[in-house]
Amino acid sequence: MSVDPADGWGRVMEARLLRKTQPASPQRAPSPKLTPAEADAAAAARWLSMVRRGSYKAVSDGIRQGWAPINSADEAGFTALMRCCVSGQMLELVLDGKGCDVNHTAAPDGSTPLLLAARHRSVRTVHTLLSRGARLTRDTKGASVLHKAAANPNPAVAQLLLEASADPCARDSEGRCPLGAALLNGNEPVALLLMRWQQARAARPALHAMSFPYAAARGTVRHQGGGKASAGGGGGGAPGRGCG
Repeated sequence: MSVDPADGWGRVMEARLLRKTQPASPQRAPSPKLTPAEADAAAAARWLSMVRRGSYKAVSDGIRQGWAPINSADEAGFTALMRCCVSGQMLELVLDGKGCDVNHTAAPDGSTPLLLAARHRSVRTVHTLLSRGARLTRDTKGASVLHKAAANPNPAVAQLLLEASADPCARDSEGRCPLGAALLNGNEPVALLLMRWQQARAARPALHAMSFPYAAARGTVRHQGGGKASAGGGGGGAPGRGCG
């Protein structure tokens, strides 16, 4: 049976499981009820199908009624939140769901909501995830959130991640730093941002040796002495040196 996994998989899975509860004909007795595991699988299939279709009302009802398995993953290892971080739809609705884990993933490549948002979404989405406790992680190829942001046309995303102490000198499994990734992607705005950050850090080694608290709401970085510095410092590497 051919099924479009992006739309119909959840509904087909749910129908197959629910068929056990219906009599095959008027002469036959009903089949046994679903086991707890089957019921959970049916609920997850139904939930993820609604998220994929972008059905705001159905997703909202599932969360409000309390049956939605908020952190369940589909066959690709993506949770509802991860799907929202790619599509941009219903992100805050899912985030507000009871028990939503902003760091949960079952993706084989190590993708997380924040890694996906850094690549595909706006600074507002990335800010929302960071404010909810999203961790700065890497995927299985060693790509960090800044490597992902290197392919995002909005340099404000990379700026925000720098303020959140993302390491601009992190190397992926190919030995590339975020600046190298930005150049390979032809992303001039992000490449310029990262180069200026390196120049500023080299010019102010004492400043960049300090810790940089997360200050995304105001778009600035404040060091412990209380003074204001230009945004773009924070995170990784030896003070006073570029990534090299």
